[in-house]
Amino acid sequence: MSVKSTTLRVENLEISNFILYPNPVKNFIQLTSVTEKIEKVEKVEIYNLLGMLIKTITENTNKINLSNLSKGNYLLKVFGEKSSFNKIIIKE
Repeated sequence: MSVKSTTLRVENLEISNFILYPNPVKNFIQLTSVTEKIEKVEKVEIYNLLGMLIKTITENTNKINLSNLSKGNYLLKVFGEKSSFNKIIIKE
């Protein structure tokens, strides 16, 4: 019997250039760039935890209205000019 040891690694780890607040959210969520050169948010996609696309936002992406969503957990996919990130949010 032989045992092979391996190490888990991440090839391309990207740190988000954005702050997303508040979380949990009631009605609106704010997206702010944290880099010296402000990066524009190009698109935000909102998914339920089953992976179904609920909403796509391409305009006014700095302040997103979530008041029409039911209470629960959602996945936000934020696409910027140079980076992207995923974040789970809680809708109250």
